[in-house]
Amino acid sequence: MVRRVAWQLAAAAASAGSNLEEAKAAYSRRDFAAKNAISLKEMRETLYWLRVINRCQFADREVVQPLLAEAHELTAMLTAGMKKLNPVR
Repeated sequence: MVRRVAWQLAAAAASAGSNLEEAKAAYSRRDFAAKNAISLKEMRETLYWLRVINRCQFADREVVQPLLAEAHELTAMLTAGMKKLNPVR
């Protein structure tokens, strides 16, 4: 179980990062927004897996808490960026 959760966390976090990297080479604003939207979804999944790890005590809280804080910050930054890319009309 622990290994499966670890792999899920790694996949979500890696996907968020790789989509942000792909967004740098976007060929249009729409493509840029789409890649950032995927990154945001993957960051939310990363947060989920970190909460699972924390709640199930699969790792020491001293290790997980800073990762949770950073994931929350990244999620907030991506959310703010998406609001600027797709303003409510």
